[in-house]
Amino acid sequence: MDVWEKAAELAGRDTPFAMATIIESSGSTPRSSGKMIVLADGTVFGTVGGGLVERRTVEAARGALAEGRNAVLDFSLDSGGGPDSLDMDCGGAVKIFVEAVGVRPRLLVAGGGHVGLALASAAHALGWRVAVADDRPDYVTAERFPMAASLYVAGDMDAALALVRHEAGDRVVIATHAGDERTLRHFMGVDCAYLGMLGSRRKVAELFRRLAADGVPAGRLARVHAPIGLDLGAETPEEIAVSVLAEIMAAVNGTDARPFSGER
Repeated sequence: MDVWEKAAELAGRDTPFAMATIIESSGSTPRSSGKMIVLADGTVFGTVGGGLVERRTVEAARGALAEGRNAVLDFSLDSGGGPDSLDMDCGGAVKIFVEAVGVRPRLLVAGGGHVGLALASAAHALGWRVAVADDRPDYVTAERFPMAASLYVAGDMDAALALVRHEAGDRVVIATHAGDERTLRHFMGVDCAYLGMLGSRRKVAELFRRLAADGVPAGRLARVHAPIGLDLGAETPEEIAVSVLAEIMAAVNGTDARPFSGER
């Protein structure tokens, strides 16, 4: 399978990938042309020459996927010690364009109850990818969550979480029917763009107290948005979903969610 066939397959599965293409080369280089697909986990299809050039390209491609941006890489295949030098003896130079393809935000909901379903539906309407983890195989199904690209479901939550394929850009919302604490502990140990949890202020305060007593660093607890959601007076699952997604957008985009009318 060539890289174009693989790209079509990944696009058909709604799987983000980075396409690395040699766009310029001079002197002695491993390859003067070539394409390579890189997935978020580092899996590679095709080649841009192997060796150190390829290793550095894979690292940059994974970073481009995580940040949702393209990149141009300039490599000098010499031992000149410059910022672009790869300490190689070839003596040539190569420029590689890395394009992040199909990168859309992914909402990962831990808990497929009424709010979880509303969150999945609203996120899908925004054009986000959706994944759901839950411990109720008879309840969290493809029929109930047709908008979800991934369902991680098992007989208990620990087993379901063990199935999750994490992405660095994940927006994670914990809305389980039980087991919030162990779910939160799990996600505090992985890299994600946003981590939030539903719950009352009293419940959140008690949970954070236990985590702090267990030695969880204050900096790690500070990463958790809880209770989650903007104060919109939301009551229904659908209204709660709007308040939660609005907070996620504000947090990830680095805004304070002020009304535009307040700037007059």
